[in-house]
Amino acid sequence: MLPSDASINIGRLGNIHFKAGYYLYVGSGQTNVEKRVNRYFNKIKKSRWHIDYLLESGKAIPVKALILKLSKKYECKISRFIESKGIIPVLRFG
Repeated sequence: MLPSDASINIGRLGNIHFKAGYYLYVGSGQTNVEKRVNRYFNKIKKSRWHIDYLLESGKAIPVKALILKLSKKYECKISRFIESKGIIPVLRFG
């Protein structure tokens, strides 16, 4: 959740302007997925993924995680389904 609009540096993507609101992140951490998700609710020591930069900024607050153990091929299908419901993606963020 982002309580207010913010421009945040997202590594190689540079500064991205995010509007206040709730965001969904779909990822496919195939191994140790619980560890990977837990790091988003704790202090991130090193930014590896775009989501790390967003959370490390201190402006975004992780609210809830839903872990589904599916094969990697479902990551894009889930993202497309969410987009079909009117949720606008942040381009190149992933």
